[in-house]
Amino acid sequence: MNLRKYLIENIAHNIIYCSMFSGNPRFKKLLVNVYVFDELASVFLLKAANKSKDTFLFVVLQKPLASGKEDEIEKFINDCGATIVNRKKVRVDSKLIAKHYRQFSGKKIFFPLIKYFTGQVITVWLVNGDMKTLTKMRDKIGSHEVEKDSFRYDLVGSSYKKVFDEIGILDNGIHVSDSSEEGEREAKIWFPPH
Repeated sequence: MNLRKYLIENIAHNIIYCSMFSGNPRFKKLLVNVYVFDELASVFLLKAANKSKDTFLFVVLQKPLASGKEDEIEKFINDCGATIVNRKKVRVDSKLIAKHYRQFSGKKIFFPLIKYFTGQVITVWLVNGDMKTLTKMRDKIGSHEVEKDSFRYDLVGSSYKKVFDEIGILDNGIHVSDSSEEGEREAKIWFPPH
């Protein structure tokens, strides 16, 4: 990717991101006014201009056992009809993952979970879609227990059992936000506004 395309796409992503969080339509108008002359931004202009107010941001997170499966995850996101707004690799630190898994705070699993993720390099996607899209994605990934004929099983197979037996952590390959509210919370953790 050349520098010009990289800059255009990242600025477009940031404006779309601000638009979704603030609910302010002026961000979308700004995107159109500034980039309408540039053909490289046309895809992002269409996505920004045509997004329904019923769409929201949420997070798809690759867990350590799915390392190297980024292309499969990205295809899964696209096949479900979601729009990838941003993607980045992250070396996980304990504070970041503790915020993400705050619902387990005070439970026996919390500290082993933090220890397992800390120092791992994972990929996180910021995704835009509606409730129908999110429901479709969560149906396809299957339950936490990694059922056969689910996308989680496609990612990690039965290797999750070894991790679970060794340290009691269920690494099921992928996390998808479970609601629009959680999606917004998680988006702010992994993709904090600048």
